[in-house]
Parts: sequence; structure tokens; C-alpha cells
Amino acid sequence: MTKARDKVLAAWKLGDGRVLADNPGYTTTEYGGPGPVLQFWAHNYSAPDAAVLKGHCMPGGTHASMLPLLPEFWAGTSCAPTGPEPVFSAGEVAMDFFLAHPRQP
Repeated sequence: MTKARDKVLAAWKLGDGRVLADNPGYTTTEYGGPGPVLQFWAHNYSAPDAAVLKGHCMPGGTHASMLPLLPEFWAGTSCAPTGPEPVFSAGEVAMDFFLAHPRQP
């Protein structure tokens, strides 16, 4: 994932980032300036027994229980920390980001 991030940073010339959060479970870094802004959320959570996603998950999710289509697929898509480290909700931070950074014409 950091290779993809580094390519975006170089292409958009976003420069050095500033750390917004640094916890045992995740780190949030924001890159940007007057133009595009990128927030990178790096976490060490994984979904248990998620064969379809190979451990990849959406932190803070609720297993998408409201989606009746393919429940066996969605059952392992959310994750939470196994210890006392802080957790975040990927959906909430995505919405917060778009509210704080509205589309520029």
C-alpha cells in the first residue's frame, strides 16, 4: 500500500505530510497544500478468517449485516483491534474528510 501512496505523492507533488494521529493501532498522515489533499490511514488490523479479502478489512465496520445479498462474503469485511488500542471507523473518517475538503471547481 505504501508503494501506491508514494506514487500518488510524487505525481501530485504533495510533499512531506504531517501526522494527524499516531496510535498503537493506526497512524494518520495528511499530505497536500493549496491543491489536492490526501489523508493516508495506515492500520495493523485484519479481519479474522476473511478468505475472500485475505485479511483486508474496513476498521470500525459492523459486518454489513444490513446487506442480505451474499452475507457469507460481507461477514468478514469489518475488523476491530484485538487489544486496547484506539479504533476508528473507516466510513466516518471518509465522510469527515469529504466534508472538510469539498470538491473544488
